[in-house]
Amino acid sequence: MKKTTIISDLDGTLYPKSTGLTRQIDNLADRFLAETTGLNSHQLSQFELSHPNILDALDYFGINRHTYYDNVHNKLDYSALHPNAVLNNLLKDGNINLFVVSLSPREHIIRVLSALGLTSIVSDILAVSDGSDTDKGAYYQEIIKKHNLSIPNICVVGDNYILDIEPAKKLGIDTALISDTSNDNTRTFLNFEALLHCDWFE
Repeated sequence: MKKTTIISDLDGTLYPKSTGLTRQIDNLADRFLAETTGLNSHQLSQFELSHPNILDALDYFGINRHTYYDNVHNKLDYSALHPNAVLNNLLKDGNINLFVVSLSPREHIIRVLSALGLTSIVSDILAVSDGSDTDKGAYYQEIIKKHNLSIPNICVVGDNYILDIEPAKKLGIDTALISDTSNDNTRTFLNFEALLHCDWFE
């Protein structure tokens, strides 16, 4: 069935990881968590495997979210982000209803969308950090209810199978993973443009 709505992750999904912004986030986050928790790099890597959701990790250590964002997202250099004319035109010409759900703070989401020239294209954004539930599935449901969307017409897109894709699958929503590695459990695309050229949107 043709898709008319996309609920998308932000970082590493709507822009490629090659921009280096996700690497900045990871490096700043690792440094902050190491300084705050006293864990070494190996211990942090092991902890992240069992706690892939950064908001759950912050709650585990009793770290204030705003303190974390001040030390990570408020220190980012966004200069590598630029509008992708091909992607933006595909979204506009396809009349896609685009929603963004991210674990990042709202201010970061707004800065990224502005740098990408997507502000006027995105119908709504939900920052998971604004709520008490850390499962993206709750926010997918909120968007569906708020905007009276039909599940068969929706595609959830993300770059993390556990955080982005699994919650959507539990709700019966079709999914697409943005990755350079294939995944047997969901459709996988190298980038967002490739997704918009598939049979769901053409």
